[in-house]
Amino acid sequence: MCIRDSLDLGEDFKQNYIKINKEIAQQQKKIERIRREIEKVNEKIREFLEKRKLAEEVARIKSEKRKEWYEKYHWIITSENLLAIGGRNEDQNESIVRKYLGERDLFFHADIHGGSVFILKNGVYAGERSIREVAHLAACYSSAWRSGFGSVDVFYVGSDQVSKSPPSGEYLPKGSFMIYGEKKWVRGVELRLGIGIEIVNNKYPRIIVGPPDYISNKTSIYAILVPGDQDIASVAEEIIEKWLEKHSEYEVYIRSLEKEEIIPRIPGKSRILYIN
Repeated sequence: MCIRDSLDLGEDFKQNYIKINKEIAQQQKKIERIRREIEKVNEKIREFLEKRKLAEEVARIKSEKRKEWYEKYHWIITSENLLAIGGRNEDQNESIVRKYLGERDLFFHADIHGGSVFILKNGVYAGERSIREVAHLAACYSSAWRSGFGSVDVFYVGSDQVSKSPPSGEYLPKGSFMIYGEKKWVRGVELRLGIGIEIVNNKYPRIIVGPPDYISNKTSIYAILVPGDQDIASVAEEIIEKWLEKHSEYEVYIRSLEKEEIIPRIPGKSRILYIN
């Protein structure tokens, strides 16, 4: 409808003016409603494109992600840049001792039945900091965590003190070893595990674990766990959810992680003490 069609020649100018202004206001409201609808559609398009771009980037990162050989075990690269690996089960405990325990390495185990064997490569050259970092993982990945302990002692020995040969007439079960000679100790290792995301070469994420101070120095995306009663899968889900809330700038990296990459690094039922 045009303004000319709205004119009523039988009415005076004032009445026509009021009528036309009213019609203009009504048309403006319609235009504003249409504008808002167009903006909603455009916003949905932008959201769709952003989600598609995110999905494509996540897929690219996943396809380019590369795992080091030691990542099938528990592992840490210490603050002194030394590699330590630990068995996730009895078979891996056997495997890492048989394949990787060399003459300059150190052997770690919590002073409790059941737990990961850790080997610190070139450990004879390690300083106190590396010793404590590896001992910390040996403590956390032991049955002490599953038993709900607050702390546990950890011993370490040289490779020449470790043997799979039991005394005559005795039997060593799978994953067990004979230790000869004097043990060195890290006493009262607190069962608090840091778990975080490291961005490797600014290309892809991977999960790292260690003592809380080690992890907080390595990354801004981390959680601190202690023994508790929350099952492993739900702990992993909650950690990812909170990381996404707190670190939107790293969303593409966080979404590039599978929950199954976090679950094996959680020692057992846990309680989340802190998430950053």
